[in-house]
Amino acid sequence: MNPYQGYDNMIKLLQLTTNPDKTWLENYPMQDLRNAGNLISIIDPIIQDEHLMEAVQETEFDFRNALMLNHQEWESTVEQNYVFLMDRWNKLYDSYEPVLTRFEEIAPIRIIGGQLRADGQKDIFIHLFHPDRVNLNETFLLSGDEYIDLRSFQVEDDLLISVRVPEDWDHATLMMGDIFIHEFPFWVDSSMSLTLDEDMAPSLDPSLIKVSRDESSLWFNELVWNPATFELRVEVAGQPQYDYYSFKIDNQMIWELETMPGFEIQFFDSSFIVDSMPTYPIVLSFNREIENDWMPLDFIILDTVPVSIHRQPDGNSWHNTETATLGMTNDDTPNEMD
Repeated sequence: MNPYQGYDNMIKLLQLTTNPDKTWLENYPMQDLRNAGNLISIIDPIIQDEHLMEAVQETEFDFRNALMLNHQEWESTVEQNYVFLMDRWNKLYDSYEPVLTRFEEIAPIRIIGGQLRADGQKDIFIHLFHPDRVNLNETFLLSGDEYIDLRSFQVEDDLLISVRVPEDWDHATLMMGDIFIHEFPFWVDSSMSLTLDEDMAPSLDPSLIKVSRDESSLWFNELVWNPATFELRVEVAGQPQYDYYSFKIDNQMIWELETMPGFEIQFFDSSFIVDSMPTYPIVLSFNREIENDWMPLDFIILDTVPVSIHRQPDGNSWHNTETATLGMTNDDTPNEMD
């Protein structure tokens, strides 16, 4: 075992530029997250030392030539990296305790993604966030009247379980005893991550933990679905750039957005009447045009149950709501108890 592995993991975080909340949960080993506080208490005084910059500058003759820099370039490079280091470290430091609190609230075991392979095979990826709270002898995947017992599956070093499921499964439900944990929908014709923010996001590697949707200039912000009247209402929010977005139902276009670039958050909403004899479940996708093709950013599954959800604050995670605010901000709207 590498005695410096913890420091190596922390250095990797310092090199990233992603949101610090996402950085901790997506890039730091989950099994070591609770103990990261000990490393932070060791590293913080070193980084905050008022003589750190001076100490680095004194290594000029050891490293400047190797980096092929002149004196001015060396000083500029050191200063730029010092500013980046301080900013990055302070953000990671400040976010650690809130991230640890969120980590403790994550379900002990959950599906983090599913893979649809070109040959038709299907894989489910399950992560043990709190293995001490999981009894694999009582945990299984269920689809209809078929199930796969997880007790014999190997738990990998990163607390991941990979399960090959039958090709005719259209969904997989994770159960622990008689308790419903999570469900993955194979109705969507795409490999997906089920994010910690409860997004269904297309993914090239759904075996990795993903906190939230990928960032985009516009995002799917609110949805109201009434199966009794077949009315669907959707809202998009963001700061549009020179890009194009659309909604599709079961891969059929229902709305191609027309936007104007701007610097302020804008809201766009529309309503539709879905086919009065729909085939359930309905797959709704929010898409972005990339290289003349529509690439899904978000999926939502609709069925015979009414849905009223929004992101709160705008752009963050989904929440149930009793108050529709299509066309305006969700930031001041109370949520229903989820």
